[in-house]
Amino acid sequence: MENIMVKVIKGRDSVHLGVSLGVGPGRANNIDDVTLVQYMLNLWLQHPETALVKSNAGDRGKPLATDGIIGPKTKAQILLFQEDQKYSGFSFICDGRMDRYDSDFASKRIYYSMYLLHISLMALHGVPVHEMRYFPGFPKRILAMARRASQAA
Repeated sequence: MENIMVKVIKGRDSVHLGVSLGVGPGRANNIDDVTLVQYMLNLWLQHPETALVKSNAGDRGKPLATDGIIGPKTKAQILLFQEDQKYSGFSFICDGRMDRYDSDFASKRIYYSMYLLHISLMALHGVPVHEMRYFPGFPKRILAMARRASQAA
């Protein structure tokens, strides 16, 4: 059995899917972590409420293949998301990477982009990412972790 790297993170009042090793420049870019980030970025950018971001993004606004391969398109969309979040009012790490976080990250008063992506999707779609396993196109590679997160919730 292949080692799945996507991580289930239990917070005080919620459960999140997160990356184990990080995605982006200088990170491990494990296939499962990258697949999760690609899927989440697609959901964020293809939502009607982000239409303005998408229309201003040019080539960066095109859907990503959820193939688990980090490339220039995935890196560009990570930066696009982070650029958009600059206006969110949150203090967060904006470095072109989606890093792992633990359940007490909020006490550090700086948020991780991966967490902001998760809460953005919850706000847009009304359900946590692990419950999006019922959405069309949810990557089979990370389905087991989404089920595990649901059981932990």
